[in-house]
Amino acid sequence: MLTFALVALLLAPQVLSAAAPKPKYFQITAIGAVNRKSRLQCWQLSTPFFVSNATTEDLVGADFEFLGPMDNATYGVVPANYESAAHRDHVEYLAVLSGLAQITIPGTAQSVAVGPGGTDFIIAADTSAVSDTGHATAYPSSNKTTVLAVQPKGGAVPDHTVVHDGPCKVA
Repeated sequence: MLTFALVALLLAPQVLSAAAPKPKYFQITAIGAVNRKSRLQCWQLSTPFFVSNATTEDLVGADFEFLGPMDNATYGVVPANYESAAHRDHVEYLAVLSGLAQITIPGTAQSVAVGPGGTDFIIAADTSAVSDTGHATAYPSSNKTTVLAVQPKGGAVPDHTVVHDGPCKVA
């Protein structure tokens, strides 16, 4: 009996760790800054996805990421072939709902296309507090582009780790 209890005690961590699913984390293409210069990075947010299990929701079993409290959400319609100057205004999530946004980092070869079917959701965190260069956004589509811009409360940058320089890979 003592031998069984000892074996069970020794194996318990292996059994428990094998049974617990490995948490999944959200990776997002970010415009960050290093040495006061904007750059594209792939960030992994520190809070793992949670899986919906509420019986009243129609997305039971789907993965969700809590992005934190927000200050403002703005829906925008950008005209065709629009280009912005370099900017570094505020921390902002950007979802491109239709059309295309081309983000470039001035003075570098870094760029990423943002739109449905690929990288469609990014975070811009290269504010004047951390970057002297900012980023530029062009909307090269021959049709309008629709976007949803959401600013985290107080300009908070989410806790994250940098996975690698450059945009995240799209699966």
